[in-house]
Amino acid sequence: MKTISKLISIFLIWIAVLTIQISISYATDYHIHPQVSPDGKSAAYYYINADFTVREIRKIDFETNDLNQFHDFEGSNPAYSPDGKGLAFAARVPDGSKIVIGDVITGKQETIFKSSDRVMHTYWSPDGQKISFILNTDEGTDIWMIRRDGTDLTRITETVENEFHPKWSHDGNYLVYDTGPNDMRTINRIDVNSGESVVMVPATTGWGVGVPSFSNDDSKLVYERYPLDGSQEDRSLWIMDVNTQKSYQLAEGNGIGGSAWLPDDSGLLYHQIIDDYSIFKINVDGTGRINLLKK
Repeated sequence: MKTISKLISIFLIWIAVLTIQISISYATDYHIHPQVSPDGKSAAYYYINADFTVREIRKIDFETNDLNQFHDFEGSNPAYSPDGKGLAFAARVPDGSKIVIGDVITGKQETIFKSSDRVMHTYWSPDGQKISFILNTDEGTDIWMIRRDGTDLTRITETVENEFHPKWSHDGNYLVYDTGPNDMRTINRIDVNSGESVVMVPATTGWGVGVPSFSNDDSKLVYERYPLDGSQEDRSLWIMDVNTQKSYQLAEGNGIGGSAWLPDDSGLLYHQIIDDYSIFKINVDGTGRINLLKK
């Protein structure tokens, strides 16, 4: 029953994803899920062309506005190592998928994990020693963790729900992620040592929540809010005070999501549809929005 329940939940989630892709089919290119370098001078992000034949990692330099493919890295959802020297990402291969660490300077690539199942959503621990990720198997999607050298593969969750986007708190004690069936998704926090999980953002009728991320001082949490009917126009970003659990809307817009904090917590990057999917920068109070890809 557990396996059947998870498969049904996965099917509903992927139907929702397909609905979103169809609804944004007019966008010609997809610049999504930016991640800021630790020094705050650049960002890496996932690029997909209109017919989904090109999937690569690109880099934008904030000072020069130069935009290029990041070496020959091909994969999704890149994440910088805490020292800024490595970039972890998931990549597809003919017989499955893998986790790759690319050297930011030389471009050398190292595969630390390979699976016949689908690997997604790689994120570094704050000490740079571990990588959390999602593994999508016949039983569903769960959070796993592996050491930087490819050893000590550990399963973190084993639930009837499906987990996504497991990002670390900066004290290294927790992972925050979205979970649940598509119509009742919540944002949870799990203690990586005890395995205890608590709900941080509860489900709301008619709305989904996802892609959470702690601020660098762990005092705030940013997350997406989206309508369950697949509409892109009413998507929004919210910031929650972790101590008071009060949230405010940071921004809203067509296809908005994929947010990442700046190193000093003064603002965030995110993606949004303006003709194409583009990368934006915004202050934490909602002011000063800039399209970083607009020349």
